[in-house]
Amino acid sequence: MTPEEVRDYYGGSLYSFNKKTNMSCNSLLNWLKSGFVPEGSQYKLARLSKGDLKVEINKVNKDVLSMQKIAFNELKGKIVKHMSNFTNKYSYLYPEIGYILIEVLKASLYEAQLQIEIKEEK
Repeated sequence: MTPEEVRDYYGGSLYSFNKKTNMSCNSLLNWLKSGFVPEGSQYKLARLSKGDLKVEINKVNKDVLSMQKIAFNELKGKIVKHMSNFTNKYSYLYPEIGYILIEVLKASLYEAQLQIEIKEEK
């Protein structure tokens, strides 16, 4: 299901969505903004709508993985920027700080990348 399908099913009304699902209006607004409904919420909405709203797991997983990759790449950029700033600021106190931070960063990013690849294989 898409966020637009959810909105339309509840008559385009945030109030109706909230009252009939006991879910936050902000949830629907966030789904509309992000372009997808999280998997757990899809199951709940499918149950509440007695099957009128259909769960689309493959689309959800694809969208989530795509967003995870985007977030991962954004995170890498921010970490490198902060690490560089930190190293430049404090390297006079501890000359090896840059090497230590690089090793920590490499290990963390490697583990995060493995987690994304594992999810893609499922």
